[in-house]
Amino acid sequence: VFNRFLQWHCFHFSGSTFTQAEYRCEVFENSPPTVVCDVLAIDADSGYYGTVQYNITDGNHDNFFTIDPENGYLSTTVSLDREHIPEFNLTVEAEGLENTLHKDKATVIITVLDRNDNAPRFSQIFLTEVSEDTPVGETVIKAFVLQILATDADIGKNSEIFYVIDPQHEEFWVNATTGEIYTKQPLMLRDCNFEIYQFMVTAFDRGSIPLHSNVTIRVRLEQYNHHPPIFFPLQPLMAIPYHLAVGSEVVQFTAVDLDVNGNSSIKYFLNGGNASDFFWIQGDTGKLILNQTLGENENQILTLIAVAEDEGTPPLISQAEITFQITGRNQFTPSFSESYVTFSVPEDLPVGSVIGKIQAEDGDYGPNGAITYNITPENQFLPLSVGEFSGLITLIRELDFEEQTIYHFQIKAKDEGWFSKTGTLNVTVLVMDVNDNPPVFSSSEYITSVRENSAVGTNVLDVTATDIDSGANAQIFYSLIGGHIDKFAVDSGNGTITTLAMFDYEQEQMFDLTIKGSNTGGHALFSLAHVVIQISDVNEFTPRFIKKEFNFSVLKNVPIGTVIGKVTATDGDRGSEGQIDGKKN
Repeated sequence: VFNRFLQWHCFHFSGSTFTQAEYRCEVFENSPPTVVCDVLAIDADSGYYGTVQYNITDGNHDNFFTIDPENGYLSTTVSLDREHIPEFNLTVEAEGLENTLHKDKATVIITVLDRNDNAPRFSQIFLTEVSEDTPVGETVIKAFVLQILATDADIGKNSEIFYVIDPQHEEFWVNATTGEIYTKQPLMLRDCNFEIYQFMVTAFDRGSIPLHSNVTIRVRLEQYNHHPPIFFPLQPLMAIPYHLAVGSEVVQFTAVDLDVNGNSSIKYFLNGGNASDFFWIQGDTGKLILNQTLGENENQILTLIAVAEDEGTPPLISQAEITFQITGRNQFTPSFSESYVTFSVPEDLPVGSVIGKIQAEDGDYGPNGAITYNITPENQFLPLSVGEFSGLITLIRELDFEEQTIYHFQIKAKDEGWFSKTGTLNVTVLVMDVNDNPPVFSSSEYITSVRENSAVGTNVLDVTATDIDSGANAQIFYSLIGGHIDKFAVDSGNGTITTLAMFDYEQEQMFDLTIKGSNTGGHALFSLAHVVIQISDVNEFTPRFIKKEFNFSVLKNVPIGTVIGKVTATDGDRGSEGQIDGKKN
């Protein structure tokens, strides 16, 4: 018994393993119960102990699927509906028959494929009204505002919808793609107040066997006034001087009518308010005219109600109310304490920052003394704005000292009097430089050479960097920060690189350096460049034979050109300077 226990523990320890971590399968909706796919797990044990059994552990809600525990065949138990659930995500587990501690899991994703099993559906019966003067081609119903729209629960071609009027109609046609319905010809009423058109629109899908549905469209043609006139907004409180001349135009009321040709038939009249005795309105233009003096009403508040009426059936009206403040004479002009002001700002000032405030004074009171500010003339490229009422000058775009260092503009202060008066202020904004640009070398890499045996302090290269900032922000300090910095030095002020040692071409032919150019302003910036220095050879050695005498033997009568021996010499130089050209003396 002990031996058998040992054998089992020695050999039955392998686990079941799926061949894939994720399986993807497809099945058409409305199919009868069928095998969808099969999964496979392998157990390294043999015989009885290698037997694997399968089961679904997660995702099988409503038990739509079953799996053969022995062979891993995954099947549906019911007919699936893609429009209800388009995809299933199952977890399948495999375990050894006798070794349940060793398990493996895999994900099975089942996509339900669409069949054309849904006809297009309309959400409602559509009813609309059109006036008898609807122009030819004007849209009656537009699909994009859901006035005629069918939907199909299928996908792809099975859900693409086109529309037809069936049977065809003499007065209307439909855009097959959008569902917009248009008139074919002018529609006119004949001895009646309205007329109803009724026709059928059919929506087809584009499945291999198209499905369809119908909807009834009812169009009521009638003489109907849909929209009242709409007033354009006016300033609710308007200041008028008591000495305004009789006959002066004070304001013009304007209303629009959304009905067809409605704007050409709007009439205006006054309908109340304690100012109605002082004004009259032109019925066709809406211009309000002063018809008697306001001299005895200084500092009074007067109100007026204007009415706009269209000529539709039934006629519709709208009202607008305006209030007048009767003021004295506008005696004083807005003035600034100085005619010229200057502001200085750093170029890195954040957009939205206030750089200063201007303020004008006006000796009048009420509207005559109320001041507004604006920049004149308007300049869309100016990076500044002024608060209309506050006088705050605000940065609205980024500044750049390197592009523009100064801005000149004028601010106008205007009072709100009927006969308004203005004062002006000249403004200068100086942009101050900040260290926002690093030095830039003329090249990212320099290649130069120096002869071997050159004296210490020999000039190797003049490296130059530039900085588009100004003043101290543009001063550049040079330094060596990498490479053979023990062999070379750089002048911190002008970038001249010199040698610190004598070089031997036969020992080393090339050196490299990393040079840094940094500026000295606050928030110092820098850039780097690579320098390659090649050592050029000097012919400093004389060729020497390896021995003083060479002896060769030769048979008589050998042909001319026969090699009889070789002499060898050496030269301590390298490269072209060390190549030897043998000559006979």
